[in-house]
Parts: sequence; structure tokens; C-alpha cells
Amino acid sequence: NFWLSCMLIDPGCPVTFMDVINKLREYKVEARPLWKPMHMQPIFEKCDFIKAGEKAVDEDLFSRGLCLPSDIKMTQQEQDTVIRVIRSCFTEE
Repeated sequence: NFWLSCMLIDPGCPVTFMDVINKLREYKVEARPLWKPMHMQPIFEKCDFIKAGEKAVDEDLFSRGLCLPSDIKMTQQEQDTVIRVIRSCFTEE
């Protein structure tokens, strides 16, 4: 539905989601971390939380994911710029 596009960075990758966000900011492109899981927010910190395994899925996604610019009005040039900037984070120039 084009409302929200996100990306995950592989665990162990030397590039972090904040590296990508900061690089996009240099080009005046807004990107954000994925939404913080509710159980990690102060208002809910004392509430029960159930997870399966060592690390909750939402904590994993939050630790390595980001929301990309998403808009049906983005031009092809704007999309190409976002793609180029993100790729530059993972390749040597």
C-alpha cells in the first residue's frame, strides 16, 4: 500500500541503521528507526512481557531496522537518490 517502507540490516554488518539514517540526513532525506517496542517504553516498563527465546523479535527488529521515506508522491529522481545514498553506505566509493 506504499504507506511505509522499511529495511533491516543483517546482524553483524559493520553498517548500522543509524549510519544509514545519518547519511540520508546529509542529503536532507528523512528516515527513522523502526518504532520502539511498547515493552521498552517507560510507561510500560513495569508491565509483564512474554517472549520466546533469548531476544524478542521486536527488540531484534528495533536494533537493526529503519523506516525509509515512503510517499506516493516521490519522484523517480527522489527514489533514485535514496537508493544511491543507501547503497553508498555499503560500498566503498
